[in-house]
Amino acid sequence: MSQPLPAFFASLPGFSRLAPADVAGIAAACEEKTFERGTLLFAEDSPGGEMFILKTGAVQVIKHFRGKDQILATLLPGDILGDMSLIDGRPHSADCKASQNTQAVVLPRPAYEQLMRDRPGVAILIMEYLAHTLCDRIRRANRTLALFHLAD
Repeated sequence: MSQPLPAFFASLPGFSRLAPADVAGIAAACEEKTFERGTLLFAEDSPGGEMFILKTGAVQVIKHFRGKDQILATLLPGDILGDMSLIDGRPHSADCKASQNTQAVVLPRPAYEQLMRDRPGVAILIMEYLAHTLCDRIRRANRTLALFHLAD
């Protein structure tokens, strides 16, 4: 049986300091979706507008480059995707495809905007969580780019 959403959010490091009522508010704003292996969660350049947090399974982040698909990352339970589109409303920057049967918690942009109005402290915490995640990804990308330059 799947873990209830409030317990799932409480288990995530970025959400563990929230009061139970705030966790319940986030859970109420989200929906759960299931994706079979091989299913595209979203395509590169498709409209954004929702953030996914993986509960189970795995998702590959794929970028099309010079006629080939390049796997940029494999995301696992607890990881987030679609976060940049939630923040800026722009199209997705890569494909995200389930590499295993996957369950995800989805926070649509309108629900996040409602949280900003109703529970601004919670919305700020979500944005801090996203900022930390994006910073970690940029640091990893910088290390990877540095390795490519060292190989030249």
